[in-house]
Formats: sequence, structure tokens, C-alpha cells
Amino acid sequence: MADGSTDIVAMESQKPTSDPDLNLDPDVALKKCIAILNAAKTDNEHFAGLLLVTQLVQSNKIDFKGRRLLFESIGFSFINRLLSTKSVPNDCPTMIYKSLAVTILACFATDEEILYHPQFTAKISFFLELISSSEGDKLIVEEVSQILSTFASSEVGCQHLLRRKAVKVLCEILTKLEDRTSSHYVLVMEILKKIIYHCPQETWKAHGDSLLEFVVSNSQKFKECMDLSKFTLCEDLTSLLFAADKSFFDKALEKNKALNKIKSNIKAGLREILQSKVKEEQRNIAMTLTSVVSELIGIQWMVEKYDEDLTVTSQEDDFLILVLSLVNVEVNMIINHTQHEQMADKLLLTSVCYSILEKAIGFMSGCLATEEDTPSLQSTLTKAYTITSEALSCVTAYLLRVAANHHLSEIKQADEEFLYGSVRLLCSWIAEETVALQQEIIELLPFLLELAEKSFKPETQGTIYYLLSFSINLLMV
Repeated sequence: MADGSTDIVAMESQKPTSDPDLNLDPDVALKKCIAILNAAKTDNEHFAGLLLVTQLVQSNKIDFKGRRLLFESIGFSFINRLLSTKSVPNDCPTMIYKSLAVTILACFATDEEILYHPQFTAKISFFLELISSSEGDKLIVEEVSQILSTFASSEVGCQHLLRRKAVKVLCEILTKLEDRTSSHYVLVMEILKKIIYHCPQETWKAHGDSLLEFVVSNSQKFKECMDLSKFTLCEDLTSLLFAADKSFFDKALEKNKALNKIKSNIKAGLREILQSKVKEEQRNIAMTLTSVVSELIGIQWMVEKYDEDLTVTSQEDDFLILVLSLVNVEVNMIINHTQHEQMADKLLLTSVCYSILEKAIGFMSGCLATEEDTPSLQSTLTKAYTITSEALSCVTAYLLRVAANHHLSEIKQADEEFLYGSVRLLCSWIAEETVALQQEIIELLPFLLELAEKSFKPETQGTIYYLLSFSINLLMV
């Protein structure tokens, strides 16, 4: 390999920008390339063929069958020698051979048969080592990230990554990177997000401690950051926590005693966003994280205050009131001031708002049931009840309009998700509050019962249970 390396330097400086055969006929180019590789007796001759391979594969003019024939002509033996060779010419970068091997593997990583070959998957640990230690080599980082991202794009690939403790390595890399906007951070974070998306429970079960350490680190950055990267950090935290399995998350938090730090940091970061004049999409990002955290650990964190040691000192924080006020405004704007054809675009935000309202209803009910309505919390609960009832009044008015103007058979499928979400929220309310909005709900009862009958269908199963619970509570008043 050492003798051939001098030649490759000369070849790199003299190679043409493209081979004429590549532009004329992909089949001709493919056959030429395979012939050169198959006839190669030395590594130098392999290098000559590789100059055509990289151009041919990157041109996207050959199909998977052609790619596979090319890769078989190169062979893992040659790639392994590139990766293991330590001596390089004096005028070459130390990573020249490894870089070439990674480039070849990246070109063929889109073929699953090649990607999941035992010799390819065996290199995952090596890829992780490269991406950890080659921060200064942008090209290698990008190509290794491309390969790992391809693995992370499917559940099968994620299983290979998990078996080699990729999540632990990725979290260590991300935690050490100070610049959360750097291309290195963005590339590595994208891989981690994909793994958590495809294998959430397994990921948190196997690497809860590593993920938790990274969440703590990112929450601290989120709290301190005062530029646009704050919203990127907000989205990253949402991705990490959205997929977290509650039981595994609780165990990791109990072991590491980091829950209060996460809650305190996230609340401080969210408060700065929600109290500031920001764009609609930026505010929605913050509301989404608020909802995700509440789904994961409940809504108690919104009313807690902490001392310097992150010990809860009281339950009179006004953050809950801030969030519910914004939710109330959003629900009113969506229901009363959004064109029908634009309602579908508001489904995600509606889901976020409804989720927060459901959690608030459960929290207020729980405080009363456990006699946690302390003087310090009483004012917050009173304000929260008033705001929540205003939002529910708006939702009830929407359902009354639907009941008066539409037959269920006329409601389009695109509108059903919004409709059923509204009914679910209303039922969560009436299950705890049987007096407020009672008259309006009685008027809705025939429509709700008709909706309950329809909910026996597979695509809407589950809503019937909310409606039956609602009807029983209503009739007991």
C-alpha cells in the first residue's frame, strides 16, 4: 500500500474532471469500471478504477444492480486494507486512506444488502470513533454522518447502532460540542433523533443515563442562550423528550436526581420565549415543548419554585397562568378566526393546546382531591380555572355550531380529527366539572350520542368511552 500511495497523489492531481464514457453511456462506463477493477493486480490499479467509481456512483446514472456489481468488484478486502494501513506519503494527510475508504462506503450505503453486510455493520464502532475524533476533518465527519444516518433511517439499522452503543457515543459528542449550531452538532443530532424515533423504548432503556445527561446539558444551554439557536435547542429538547418512555425516564431521573434541574432550566427558557415578542412559529415551538414536558411528568412543574439548590420552595409560580392564557388565546383564534380551509394546518397546534388544557383540568382536580389547595396555590388555581373555563366555553360553542349546521355524514374526514379532539377535551372537563357549561352541554347531548355511535367504527374507536363517561356524569348532576 505504501508504494501505491505515492502514485495516488499524482493521480489525484492529474485526474480529469469527468470521464468521457460516463457522459455518453452509463452501461459503457459501468462495464469499463468493472473491467478495470476486476483486472487490477495491485492497489495502484485499484486506485485507477476508483477514480471512475466515485464519478459513476455519484452521477446517479446506474441502478442498484449496477452499484452492487461495482461494489463486488471493489471488495471488502481492499476497503479493509485502506482502513488498516497506517503509513501514508509525507505529502498526504494522515487520514487519506481512511477518507477514501469512507467515501467508497458512503457511496454504497444506500443499498441495504451492502449496508447490512456483516463486514459493513462491523465498522459501526470505527465510524463512531471517526465522528468522535475527526471534528476538524469536515469531509470525513459529513461522510461518516451520512453512513450512520442511513443506518438510523430504519428500525433494523437502529438495532445495529444500539448493539454498538452508538447512543452513548453520540450523546458524549453532542454534550462536548459548545456550538449547538455547528454543522457537526446538527449532523450528529439528526442521527440521534432518528434512533430515538425508531426505537424510543429500547433507546431510553439501554441509554437512559447518557440521554439524561445530554438533556440536562441541553436544558442548561436552552436556559442561557439568548439568540436564535434557543429555538433550535427547544426543538431538540422536544424531539428527545417526546419519544421518552415515562417509566424509563422516571427511573433515570430517580437515579440521577436531575429532574428539578431539567424542570427549572426548561421553565426559565420557555418563560423568556413566551413573554417575548416572537414570531408565531417560534412561539408554537415553545408551546410544543411545554406540552411534551407536561405529558411526560405532569403539569405540577409549572407551579413550582426552586431555590439555589433546586429544591422546591413553594407552589405559587405564575408560569401556569402564562401558559394557559396563551393557550386560551390560541384556541379562540383557531376556532373563531381561522378559515375552514386553513384548519388542517392548525391541527398540530390545536393538539398541543388541548393536551395542556387536559393536563390542567386533571391537575386542578387532583389538587382538590388531595387537599393540596393551599393558600399559596389557591390564587393560581382560581385563575387557572377561570382561564380554562373560557377556553372550554369556546370549544363548546364550536361543537354547537357543528351540531347545528352539519350532519355527521357530511363532515369531511380531514375535519374529524379536530372534531374528536374537541369532544375528548370537553369530556375531560365534564368528568371533573358537572356544573359549568351544563346547559350548553345538555344541548349538545343528542349530537354527542350520535357521535358516540359513530365512534364504534375502528377508525374512531375509543371516543365512545369518553362520551359514556361524560353522559353518566351529566345524568348524575
